[in-house]
Amino acid sequence: MGQKKPKEAKVQSESFEPIASPKYPKVKLQEISRVTGLSYSWLKDIMRGHVKDGQIDPLEAIYLLVSYYRGSDIKKQIELKRLEVLEEQRKKMELERRKREGELVEIDAVIQVWASIFATIRERLLQLPAKLAPMVASADISEAKKTLEQEITNVLAELREDVANEIRKTSAGN
Repeated sequence: MGQKKPKEAKVQSESFEPIASPKYPKVKLQEISRVTGLSYSWLKDIMRGHVKDGQIDPLEAIYLLVSYYRGSDIKKQIELKRLEVLEEQRKKMELERRKREGELVEIDAVIQVWASIFATIRERLLQLPAKLAPMVASADISEAKKTLEQEITNVLAELREDVANEIRKTSAGN
């Protein structure tokens, strides 16, 4: 059984003395485990301090089990659920704050910006052959190389500026 490790049951007094009840013979903790289906180690944790020589009074065992279950189930589940809801609210507020401060952006806005950037890059690269062909047609290899490098550097600088403008434009829109 996958039982949680229990806390020791809270009992009003050190020893259990049922009112007007006969003394029953003590039972072994293993027997309680067998009858209830609860693990021996789990029972041992709940009944810590009340078991002597591996045995316990049966009424005391029942009292400890009832005390444990009565104090643990519903109240703890409600409190855990309340804490989960509070944590979700905290996370939502944190995301909203980060979005407001510009740390987070909508994925659609990111896709739109990058689509625009890629379109600009494509357009500029496709213009290079028409622009450079006449310049390098009659040039020697080193001059053609220098011209190509210079034009590619110019296009990259223009693209860097275009990307920066696109990012500023998108940031201002949020």
